Amino acid sequence: MPAARPQHKGKLAVSYGRAEPVTRKRSAQSSCFQTLIKYFKLYCRHSSMMGLKYLVEDRATWTARILWTVMYGFTVWMVYTYVSTIYREYIHTPITTTPESDYFPTEYVEFPAVAICSVNRISRRKAIGFANDVYNSKVTNFTVNEIISAIQMLGHMYDPYFNGDDDGEAAITEILTRYYGVPYDLAGIMGDLTPRCEDLLVTCAFHNEEKHCMEYFEVRRTHNGFCCTFNYIPGYKQKQGNQEVKLVKRVGLRYGLSVGLNPMLDDYFYSILPITGFKVTIFQPRDYPDVSSGGMSEFLLAPQTRKYVKLRAVGQTSSHTIRSYPLCQRKCLFHDEKRTIFESYSASDCILVCKIDDIWQFCKCKLFFHPQPIGNQAYNRTCIMEDMPCLRRYANKTRYLVPYRDKNLVRLVKKNETLFCHACYPECDDLIYEVSGHINSFQLELDRFYDNITGYTTLDIFFANTNTVYLRQRRSYEWYDYLSDIGGICGFFLGCSLISIVEIIYYFLLFLMELLMPPSEPETEEEAGTPRKQLPMQSLYFNELLPRPRTVQEDF
Repeated sequence: MPAARPQHKGKLAVSYGRAEPVTRKRSAQSSCFQTLIKYFKLYCRHSSMMGLKYLVEDRATWTARILWTVMYGFTVWMVYTYVSTIYREYIHTPITTTPESDYFPTEYVEFPAVAICSVNRISRRKAIGFANDVYNSKVTNFTVNEIISAIQMLGHMYDPYFNGDDDGEAAITEILTRYYGVPYDLAGIMGDLTPRCEDLLVTCAFHNEEKHCMEYFEVRRTHNGFCCTFNYIPGYKQKQGNQEVKLVKRVGLRYGLSVGLNPMLDDYFYSILPITGFKVTIFQPRDYPDVSSGGMSEFLLAPQTRKYVKLRAVGQTSSHTIRSYPLCQRKCLFHDEKRTIFESYSASDCILVCKIDDIWQFCKCKLFFHPQPIGNQAYNRTCIMEDMPCLRRYANKTRYLVPYRDKNLVRLVKKNETLFCHACYPECDDLIYEVSGHINSFQLELDRFYDNITGYTTLDIFFANTNTVYLRQRRSYEWYDYLSDIGGICGFFLGCSLISIVEIIYYFLLFLMELLMPPSEPETEEEAGTPRKQLPMQSLYFNELLPRPRTVQEDF
């Protein structure tokens, strides 16, 4: 009679059935880990990196292995630190500026633009003549002296910060409205009242060639009003193609710009400074001279003096490879990357447009000394005396200027006190002029040649050096420089190279192949009981992959 079955056998069978997959999973994980350890040891034994074989050396003690592990961990940490530092510098400062040449010939450099402005902005003779014309027209009941006094209020248009006389401004507004009608051309009026360049400029010479001054100079608008300008070709004039920027060609005092000036001390009516003489501006030939751009130099020239001004040009050129970087990193613009109302881009013109646009939005007018591009109908109304209250409020609003968005500059922005131009970056290809000079007082005997001129003044502007410094802005790291630095650091600390990466890939592929390929089932019981022979492993030599020449044995 068969023995009775245990009552719990079914439960045990179920429990074994549930535990079986877990056992297989653990077995698979153990097999994967053992395979990984096996190929890790093989890589350490046969790697080209020196020192790894001591980690798996059979005769090595555990103390030696721990020391070697700590040492390798420290060297890997050092490699990571240096490589990450180089990468951060590569990301945050991708562009560098280095001297390209100190021997670029100055003769091929553009001579700067020069603006000579009398400190006296309104001529007394012209003011008296204008007052007589208004009085004789009988359009107002003002006397000649009252009209002359009112004309002086026009000087407040040069400096809106000045808190003028409301009664005087109301008087000149009434006079201009009655005499010219509405609207009247304030720019034309201010140009007519400015001292004439024909009277201020006495003698002029350039490249040791003396000519009539008006063959060298033209009357153009600057931030100081209408001035006598030399070699100044604004952006809106370049399209006409009838003017070329003058080059230096030769250096030395005789081959610069020499100008003899008449300060016209008896003609002062409205002075923008509490002095007499001239205000001289040196700037780039194609840029509007705006003091906010930082690309110009100014100095004062007192009467009866002779000033020697030495120039030195410092140029910057940029590689076109930096175009791929965003503006926040390279912080400069090429001339053809952005257009303004003056066609080609320059930082000075961009700031000028930013100011014009801001004044237009605030007061719906444009200052008379800001240029009006030819063919551009925007900003078609010039500020007049009626706009003075608005201009004063605007002047208090924009005491500071931030040219472009930058985390260091944005901190300077103050509400209602800062003009923020969003994208007026410096130019990638630029040329600045460094100014240095000294003044000599005129000797009395030199005045005998100009007996009819009081306070005769001369100005000499020239280049003294035959060479010009040029800076090149380029990528601080090319990809091969970065790869070379990483390879040098890894080779110094770990002794690895590109071959070491190939070895890692090779052993990793062997590991995957053994892990993913299913084991072959034995065909017979003998094969099942006989352990499989493992293929012999040896060091990997890349010469073995190359075809071997066939050897022929010869009998002698």
